[in-house]
Amino acid sequence: MHWNSLFIMSDSQTVIKNMESYVSTIPEGPLLMYDNLTDRTVLERVGGHVNVPADEKRGIQDHFLASFSLAYKISDHAIGTISSNVFRVLVQLLGAERKMVQTETVGPLATSLDTPEGWAG
Repeated sequence: MHWNSLFIMSDSQTVIKNMESYVSTIPEGPLLMYDNLTDRTVLERVGGHVNVPADEKRGIQDHFLASFSLAYKISDHAIGTISSNVFRVLVQLLGAERKMVQTETVGPLATSLDTPEGWAG
């Protein structure tokens, strides 16, 4: 099953809002999908993951894992930054699921927006 959609994962509410604004300008553009139950503003407000109060952190982590699992199962292609550990894991899972390996920054599994040394898919 395929949808004309973008599944967005970010720990920044600003990024999510910017994507909402951008996608709304595209006629018949894709559906923007993301976890709208998570309050990402807390990450920006407290200055990062390590400063998030424990009671809020658990909920954020649970929602992240659920979103990540869904993204890897339904995504045809991922776009992200390979310098992100989360993106690297996503590419590895996509490769394992499809029995493929990607060794370049642009390939059948993913497109990396950065090109650090040592890309190994």
